[in-house]
Amino acid sequence: MVVTASATALLAGCGGGGVPTLGPEASPEVVVATYLAAAQSGDAATARSLMTPEHAEQHGTEATGGRLSDVVIGEPLSIGDSEEGEGPGSTTGGRAEVSVPVDAQVTGSDISVPDGSLTWFVRLVREGGGPWLVAGEGTGP
Repeated sequence: MVVTASATALLAGCGGGGVPTLGPEASPEVVVATYLAAAQSGDAATARSLMTPEHAEQHGTEATGGRLSDVVIGEPLSIGDSEEGEGPGSTTGGRAEVSVPVDAQVTGSDISVPDGSLTWFVRLVREGGGPWLVAGEGTGP
């Protein structure tokens, strides 16, 4: 599933507190769209709630790098599963890890993220039947 219009609408429609709360059944694409929406709207509490504790500690609460438009969230790329897991869509079992590509146009950014076309990868992990959580992000899967 490639998320385009819904991600763009979610990103554009967010104001403080306008980001929905997700349950553990939310797909990686929906988690990424919500995470980006929270970051873009300045909703640090929601953004942090979608991160692993380690990533939240490392990342901080500040938004980085400008405004996003023309957002396209691609299909998750499987990075790995533990032997006990049942794959990236697992609701039971061990640990699963995926990388979700995000293509977007960036404007008004700082030096850390230049203006223009950007492909960004958001790495998510899932423990057993828990929710997908953002564990890392950057320019490579």
